[in-house]
Amino acid sequence: LREAAGGAGRSRASQASAVVDAVVLVEGLKRAGRALRREKLDESLEALHSFETGLSPPVTFGPDRRIRSLAAPVVRVDPASKAFAPVGGWIPLE
Repeated sequence: LREAAGGAGRSRASQASAVVDAVVLVEGLKRAGRALRREKLDESLEALHSFETGLSPPVTFGPDRRIRSLAAPVVRVDPASKAFAPVGGWIPLE
């Protein structure tokens, strides 16, 4: 699917971010219900508090908070595999 969309060369971080964005959108759509309106989608997204995506720290939105996450992972680069390896949990961004 990634290759068909022309994203084969993109970084894994941007791919993970896109998956998290899609998971959040799907959850917002589920919570908004069948009679979807923009206002209802906004309300359902603003009601997401500590929502677990599986690939990011818990996601929280609100009327005055439109940033998905205020944390970052601690990783090291593995030169042999040219990949990131986690070395710790999520740390808050300040």
